[in-house]
Amino acid sequence: MLGGNITVLLLFLINRIFRGAGDPARAMRALWLANLLNLVLDPLLIFGLGPIPALGLEGAAIATTFSRAVGVVYQLRQLGDPGSRVRISWRHARLDVAIPRRLMRVSGVGVFQYLVGTASSLGLIRILAPLGDHVLAGYTVAIRIIVFVLLPA
Repeated sequence: MLGGNITVLLLFLINRIFRGAGDPARAMRALWLANLLNLVLDPLLIFGLGPIPALGLEGAAIATTFSRAVGVVYQLRQLGDPGSRVRISWRHARLDVAIPRRLMRVSGVGVFQYLVGTASSLGLIRILAPLGDHVLAGYTVAIRIIVFVLLPA
């Protein structure tokens, strides 16, 4: 589960970097890639097909984590692209303690807003979890479809 959490964090963090740099098209392409791959892999791994066994809820988790990891790899390649507005090199890889402190002061309200959204999603999953693996897998697929449709907006 830790790998899934890290991929979610990186996927959305790097997307925010691209958007903040004024390059939302790169952010949207990464989410398209991850969500399209997830739309293909979810049914395959949840229900199985041919030699691929039906994995149920575990298949949904594997598909989602893998799809998001592919999106993160795509984003990391974009960060190294010479045409990108944001380029990361090893000389940028030092920690300046004053910068995170200032960022926390400025972004405190935004972090709280994100936590409210995340908490409500977790609350809904908590309500749906006792209803079974199929309900939870269906909810996950439905949320992916909604996110995919809302991406261009």
